[in-house]
Amino acid sequence: MEEKTIYTPKGDEYFANPYIDVEEWRDTPVRHLFVHGGFKGTEMNGNEVRFCYYFPEKEKYGGRFFQYVSPAPEDEHESEHLTGEDDKISFCLTHGAYYVVTNQGGFILNQGERLYKSSANGAEYSREVARRVYGYEHRPYGYIFGGSGGSFKTMSCMEMTEGVWDGAVPYVLANPMATPNVFCPRGRVQRVFGDEGMAKLVDAMEPGGGGSVPCGDIHGKVIAVCSLLDECAYAWHGDWYRSAVREKMGGDETGAFRLYYNDHCIHDDRAEYLDDPQHQIDYLGMLHQALLDVAAWCEKGIEPLPTTNYTFVDGQIEVPKTAAERGGLQPVVDSYANGGKCVTVNAGEEVRFTARIEVPNGAGTVTEAAWDFEKTNDFSKTLELALEEDGRVANVAATHVFDAPGTYFPVIKVKSNRHGDATDIFTQCKNLDRVRVIVK
Repeated sequence: MEEKTIYTPKGDEYFANPYIDVEEWRDTPVRHLFVHGGFKGTEMNGNEVRFCYYFPEKEKYGGRFFQYVSPAPEDEHESEHLTGEDDKISFCLTHGAYYVVTNQGGFILNQGERLYKSSANGAEYSREVARRVYGYEHRPYGYIFGGSGGSFKTMSCMEMTEGVWDGAVPYVLANPMATPNVFCPRGRVQRVFGDEGMAKLVDAMEPGGGGSVPCGDIHGKVIAVCSLLDECAYAWHGDWYRSAVREKMGGDETGAFRLYYNDHCIHDDRAEYLDDPQHQIDYLGMLHQALLDVAAWCEKGIEPLPTTNYTFVDGQIEVPKTAAERGGLQPVVDSYANGGKCVTVNAGEEVRFTARIEVPNGAGTVTEAAWDFEKTNDFSKTLELALEEDGRVANVAATHVFDAPGTYFPVIKVKSNRHGDATDIFTQCKNLDRVRVIVK
């Protein structure tokens, strides 16, 4: 195998001519200085390397930036249409960071190094602009993050460069064998089972039923975030990369790497576009918290929580049932209907629902819980929390009457926050649980 060459942007004449064509203050989504530009002389097949920077006001700046790399190269303005919890720009601006994004040099085939070189030079030039904007000499800390194909790029940037980014958060990790190991088996299962077989499989799972090739040679600190229900990047990919890092670090990766698994999460990172809100929660709160934790790790030496406790069995990632045993960032909720996971009642009969919510040690406190009894996808009616252990544990209770016969799957969704702050929409760590109610 060809020996890899570590890239450092300093002195690269190809990126020696940056320019700025837009610099203006904007009031939305929050007040910030917007800077747009590119690098002269980098055009290839009609694609020039371009960037967007979004700087918070000086009093809100914490001396760092977060840089996003998308699964495929996209327009550098692409983040500007995002809203709510999905809004990467607002998350950065309200959490002490400026936001960096590039077009990754555009869609250029057989030019893998163009991606990490354009990302690296976009990051380094942002530091020059930041020193001018804030009026003092400093080296902003830098953190890169990306999911799916973007996780490949994040890992590539951390492995193929040095001195650019201090830390990274790759999420829903890709794998070099994703096509034969992920997409082909999915297609075969659907073909063999058919619609009827897939319906039986789903029912059995319900409550009451049956870029460069990553090698682990990272240069900086990394927190990986993976989903246990990921349909495109299987959960074991995270364990694979953790093992690769461990091997490169001589058998102990804990000085520079963490891996957090999140239950009831799929591949997509868009909170507003969940395929099935009855079965899924988004992992953005855990992702954002991981970004803040990797920053604290690099800047202040504050070690993040340990890697999630898990076992790798027959290709599956299994985690303990309780939050105390599981660890990581995500709260765990255990719910019951009339004291059981599956209950049969008569129409018009009151059903009592209870749930116990637990947050992993050091991960914060419970902030919210809400039931959806009849598949309305409305989780706006929050419950009163009976808090224990300084808020790390909460109990909730509710009643509901089902008027029509049928089989129902009531869902409870819960949230926690590192500081018990229910108002910070970007760092609410989520989970859910379901029960089965058969109404005669």
